[in-house]
Order: sequence, then structure tokens, then C-alpha cells
Amino acid sequence: MTTPVWSILEVGVLPQSAGHTNVVQSAKWQVSLRDTANIVMRTGETSFAPPVNGFTPYEGLTEAQVITWVKEALGSEATTLEAELQAELAMVSQPSVIYPPLPWKL
Repeated sequence: MTTPVWSILEVGVLPQSAGHTNVVQSAKWQVSLRDTANIVMRTGETSFAPPVNGFTPYEGLTEAQVITWVKEALGSEATTLEAELQAELAMVSQPSVIYPPLPWKL
């Protein structure tokens, strides 16, 4: 089994909010899964509530931190997405119907 790879494509910020600048309001993300020959992926956008406890300045953000926020906001949906990708990759890796070359054209 391969591990899903999460990445952040871009973030949307509020220029000013609660006395802070460039407050992350949303993130566009991608989660992908690959084997040696195939790749499957999903993309989405997740919105966040304004920070209540703690604030990380925009310049101090890491992709890992924003991915954590996305997964926390998605809750069990993040696990469901990963499971769906595992199933889809298994399906495309082992197709139930194949189309070999026609024997009379070999």
C-alpha cells in the first residue's frame, strides 16, 4: 500500500483580521497516490475559521502546518478521501477488462 501525498496549491488570505495581517482563510489542496505506472488524485478547497488560540504569521507558515489545518477541518472526510484513492488506484492498476492487440494485426 502506498502513502497518500498531500500538498497545498495555494492559500487565500484576509489582508486584515482581528489585528493581524495576511490571515489564512482558505487553502486549495491536492492529495495524490501513485504506484509505478498510475497516479490518482483529488483536489479541493477548505475554508478556516479565524484563529482563536495562537496565530502564525503568514511568513512563518509551513506547508505541513497548512496540511494539518486542512485535515483537521476535513475531519473523517480526509480519511475517506485517502481510502477512495487507495480503491481507485487498485482498480486502475488491475483493470477488469483489457484490450490486447488484435491477433490478425500482429
